[in-house]
Amino acid sequence: GSGPDACPLALADHVETQSSGRLRLAENAEVGRHLVAATALTAGAPVLCEWSLFAGSDKAQALREAALEDDAEGMIEAWRRPESGGSNPLAHIDLICRFALEKRCGRAAPDRLASWFCRPSADDAVDREAQTQKLRILHQAFRPGLRKSVSLEDLRSFDDILTRNAEEFTGAPTVLGSYVDPDGRPPSFGRRRYQGIFPCKDLIQHSCEPNCITVAGVAPAESIAGGKGAAAQLRLTMQIVPLRAIAVGEQLSWCYLPYWKQLWPTQLRRRDLQDSWHFFCRCPRCAGDAAERVMAFKCPGCGKGELCPERPCAQANGGGEAEVQGHVSALSSVSALVCQSCALRVARGASGAHAGYLERCLAQEATAFAAPWRGVFGRDLTAAAPGDLDLLSESHWILVDAASHELENAPAILAARGLIAQKADVQAVSGLLQSTARNVDIVVAALRRLLGHSRQTALPDMLLSKALCTGLQPDFDAAHEAQRAVFAGLAFAERSLEAFAKLRESRCGFLEAAATSESQGGDAPVDLDKVMEHERTRLETWLGLFSDANAADAAKDSSPEGLTAWAFRRMWLCPDFGWIDLGEEDEGEEEERTTDSEQEVDDNAGAQVEEPAAPKRARLS
Repeated sequence: GSGPDACPLALADHVETQSSGRLRLAENAEVGRHLVAATALTAGAPVLCEWSLFAGSDKAQALREAALEDDAEGMIEAWRRPESGGSNPLAHIDLICRFALEKRCGRAAPDRLASWFCRPSADDAVDREAQTQKLRILHQAFRPGLRKSVSLEDLRSFDDILTRNAEEFTGAPTVLGSYVDPDGRPPSFGRRRYQGIFPCKDLIQHSCEPNCITVAGVAPAESIAGGKGAAAQLRLTMQIVPLRAIAVGEQLSWCYLPYWKQLWPTQLRRRDLQDSWHFFCRCPRCAGDAAERVMAFKCPGCGKGELCPERPCAQANGGGEAEVQGHVSALSSVSALVCQSCALRVARGASGAHAGYLERCLAQEATAFAAPWRGVFGRDLTAAAPGDLDLLSESHWILVDAASHELENAPAILAARGLIAQKADVQAVSGLLQSTARNVDIVVAALRRLLGHSRQTALPDMLLSKALCTGLQPDFDAAHEAQRAVFAGLAFAERSLEAFAKLRESRCGFLEAAATSESQGGDAPVDLDKVMEHERTRLETWLGLFSDANAADAAKDSSPEGLTAWAFRRMWLCPDFGWIDLGEEDEGEEEERTTDSEQEVDDNAGAQVEEPAAPKRARLS
């Protein structure tokens, strides 16, 4: 496609330009505007590399340009931490500031944005009071000239567009050197958060069985108009990659759901899409005749865990546009289970050797689904009596969902168990790391079983998490191979692949490269030795590992590579460690933060227990 600043007025022209004629804009009454293949598309070959119209990050470059200095630093401090759902408010505010700066220069084209992107409907229930309060604080902090050029209503209109269309993603582990304040905070380990909007990507429709993946990335400074230096703006890219051959005229699709929701059965996926996106999914996986493979039970014939409902587990009447009911209510629609390995079919009401087997399987499904919910700890499957869950296979979605929940909430679980306190128990922390590594294995196996391929964009990060937990070279090799499977051949992926290659060879070498990359664009160079010295202090405060002469592996862990390995784990498990006073709060006193959805109890679910903190994911109903 063209450079990042070339943006034709007509959306159809923009699609053709960005895809080099491979895609075209189409429209119909059923799905509205969407993208179709203009030429035959090959699996694995990128068909579009689109520049973001606007971009922001938690580095807050645009915020610093737009706001008065003291106000900017205050907002950075207030909004730098991700919210409970994982979204980063600082990247979002930075994106709004970039829009304001571009509008002042006459490059934002609000009318074009309004026609290109959908806005939230009344059903989206935008909290107008909270939105106005946030944007008013930002608007009042703008430099005088910008405040006159951009109104509060301009910011609100753009924020409405972001509500439905902003794409957020996380960069690779690196050394962040931009948070330097009068208190003298040093550069630290972390992961940069980004947000951007992409018109072409926004036109691709959803499918639970998509024919494409979308891959977001950061364009190097030298590829951006204006070149290197402080004046170079952040630009993000979005690439569309077919998972299989796509015929001329065929609609492109990608999955709106995060990886853990892709592993849910049909009724839950449909309900989530209806609640979040306000449509009833009729994709081939939801409305077709294929087996519900994520609901896998042990086969009484061959013994393998491949006995699944022969059709999608959904309401018998299809639900239509009406409210989609709960998962347990949909179990009544399951008339037979079929083994995907030996083809044994077990019907409801069967007689003989398999009499009552289907009913027992579904009863165990309902029992597992109704297990008590424990906030950040997720569904408590240990509450079930012995033998109550013995028919669920290891790839059953409830067991996989429990693993993915613990994986996503590992930092919060660490805090809930009191393991971010000073001189925390090293063995307890190591036990959590080992448990997390096992959870990665469970989720990765389930995804590969479901998808039949390894080009899932969540796999590299998951396998990297495992490698950081274990520190084992084979696990770093596996993470590198997953990275290559997703990113090989994509534009602007060279540096990411090189970084993973360095990570395989040397954790210290990776950080040296990351520090150099982070320093580009006008920042002062990062002194890695100083960073590591501060990191040693943090780790000694946390675990006391490096000052414990009696530790059997103290010498190894005190080496540069050992220190770096534990620093990575610290960065991933407790990213705010070193920025807060660990002795500030009394042990055991944690602020309880719950959401309405976490307080709800499904009519089929067990009782709630007290929650120590708000998890990234609420219970299902």
